[in-house]
Amino acid sequence: MKHYFSYLSILCAIFLAIIGQHCTNNPISDDKSIASRKTITGEVKFNTVPDQEESSPSGVYIWLEKLNQGTFTNADGKFSFTLPAPENQPDGGLTGAFHLYVYMGNFKIANANVFLHDGKFLFSQGDLDEFGKLQNPIILEQLVAIHTRVEPTNFSTNKDNRLDVFVTLHTGDEFVGISATGAGERFISSSIFISKQDSNRQRLKTLSNSANLTTQVIGGTIGRTHHFHSSFELPANFLGEGNYKVIPYLWVVQDSLPTELIESLAAPYLKFDEGYLNIPYKREPGNFTITVPKDTSS
Repeated sequence: MKHYFSYLSILCAIFLAIIGQHCTNNPISDDKSIASRKTITGEVKFNTVPDQEESSPSGVYIWLEKLNQGTFTNADGKFSFTLPAPENQPDGGLTGAFHLYVYMGNFKIANANVFLHDGKFLFSQGDLDEFGKLQNPIILEQLVAIHTRVEPTNFSTNKDNRLDVFVTLHTGDEFVGISATGAGERFISSSIFISKQDSNRQRLKTLSNSANLTTQVIGGTIGRTHHFHSSFELPANFLGEGNYKVIPYLWVVQDSLPTELIESLAAPYLKFDEGYLNIPYKREPGNFTITVPKDTSS
């Protein structure tokens, strides 16, 4: 009998030792676990308005509130978001529930819920799985498709030219608020950016026929297709030789859009400024080419 109790005592001691070891390995405080909780991943997909071609969900802005830091999706719509060190976060490390915003200018903004503790993500909480990946892809609903064309598409540098800009907006069944300069058929197309086709910044020019920003509601029962037109006078040598694109200035109004998100992109909110081009949009610009006439004097 003594041997029985002695054997039982040994088993109990081993069991308690194992339990004690597991209890000291807290997954939240373990160094390796903490290091792995700096980064989360996810995927974004698009749902376009009717009769519009699908586009790659690349360049979608992923922004974490309070931290005021963002990243962008790759060509496949996937992203990886990494936190800075806790000492570089507000209050020495964020703790609580936060919104991870998913933004493309002409799509309805969406968000996911994430939890942090002492500047680290908490996996298996909110919308994150045990590996720090969003449990489901974020689906962005397109509010308006933006198409721009210009006439003429070719002209020379040595003479004054008139540039006609035509903007067409396509919407779905939902009403959409659009803020832009101008009125009537010149609404949307009254203020434009002109830049080289391969850059938003190279040879940037801004043109505006109106300084007043107004808001119109389109879509829904108002109709799905809306056309706008403006003309601009381009003096000789206003632009050098090259291929250019025209981007109209407009804002898709969304009450749930944090102003801080726009400011994190170095873009003045609701202001006609070249920082506007930092805001991600899926749109078709109008393209034209300027050539230098050949010297035929010889």
